[in-house]
Amino acid sequence: MTRSSAIARRWVTILVYSLIGLWFGLFAGLLYYRAWQFVFRIWPQRLDVLKNAFLWGTSILALTAVIAISGERLRHARRFWSYPPLWTSILIGGTVLDIVLGAATRWYPDLATTFLIASGFIAAIWFLAGVALPLLFAKRRSSSRRSAEPFKKKPELQKVSIEQLLNWLANEEAISSAEEDFFEAEYRARRILNAIRTRRSGDSKRLLQTVVLEGPYGSGKTSVVRLLKAMLELEEPHAYVLVEVSAWGFSSVVVREHVVNAIVEALFAQVDCLAVRDLPRQYAQAVTESGKWFSLLKPSLSELTPAKRLSRLSPVLAACDLHAVVVIEDSDRNDIEFNPQHLQAMLNDFRQIERLSFVLTVGSASLVDFPKVAEHIEVIPGLSQRFALSLVDRIRQYCRDHWANIDPLVNEPE
Repeated sequence: MTRSSAIARRWVTILVYSLIGLWFGLFAGLLYYRAWQFVFRIWPQRLDVLKNAFLWGTSILALTAVIAISGERLRHARRFWSYPPLWTSILIGGTVLDIVLGAATRWYPDLATTFLIASGFIAAIWFLAGVALPLLFAKRRSSSRRSAEPFKKKPELQKVSIEQLLNWLANEEAISSAEEDFFEAEYRARRILNAIRTRRSGDSKRLLQTVVLEGPYGSGKTSVVRLLKAMLELEEPHAYVLVEVSAWGFSSVVVREHVVNAIVEALFAQVDCLAVRDLPRQYAQAVTESGKWFSLLKPSLSELTPAKRLSRLSPVLAACDLHAVVVIEDSDRNDIEFNPQHLQAMLNDFRQIERLSFVLTVGSASLVDFPKVAEHIEVIPGLSQRFALSLVDRIRQYCRDHWANIDPLVNEPE
């Protein structure tokens, strides 16, 4: 799907939603207005001047509550023209109603003031959503990109001071900058970045490559992933979304749903994915089993399959010109019931989604046949025995220089 067709498809969807909302909203609006007429019958006479302000204010609060409950966010307006958020349909519906109200003033002159107030409010919302917010978020992205520091030349572990070496040994966390890189993690992160930027050979679609990062436990796979994330934020802040998924402790049966949920939530932080965020299966089942009438809604309430949900993300990624990079860590560190064939089958299915790339971190003893599903395999070798012994010798010499020899037999009772 091309980007222009994805954008057109989204706008058509928004227009359909606005028409449906107008059809049902008119009836709901009449009931809402009648309810307030009943309230105004017992309204204190001294507050009559506040009737309209109170009616408009509560209406705005009600719409704001609906938007908040749906999970929509202001940052979704950053791509207002390429992928408008769902609340745009409310704005379009309100614009149509305002036009109808303006036409009605020809026969009902008393509505002229209400029409002017509504027109000004709707025009302000259009300006805020279509101009102010996109410019604001674009400025934030550009300023954050300028503040990012470039990677510096990495040091050599053999040449650092003994104090730095001791601090390095005491810190078991993954590195977060190239200054802490002693084992070419930045080099491997760069190779992975180039791989996920490349389409699969001989493929006309925007199908991206799958990368496997293989290495023994503690070899620095998480460090490579962190540096990869830093590179994407520095060089491709608008084009790539990194989705980090930990498969630790998850059953192979639910791995698909776990991965899809992580992708949807990561994208929802940047763009409206409400159509893909389905109700939880337990909730849908409870509703449909509560009565026979609710069973008619079962197709719309039940959760979509993971593959179907991912296919719905394709137009979202295309319209926003985004690429999702899914990093699955600890994919082989599960219980004995974990079936690696399920993971391989998931990759085989999900790799057919355009603009979606996978990076898997695995141990050296993984049972998955990765050459069948991966175009690039990056291997982290273990440390050589000679290198490890040289570091141990430096630490040993430091201890001998700073502490007296300890004879365990001196204080031993006779």
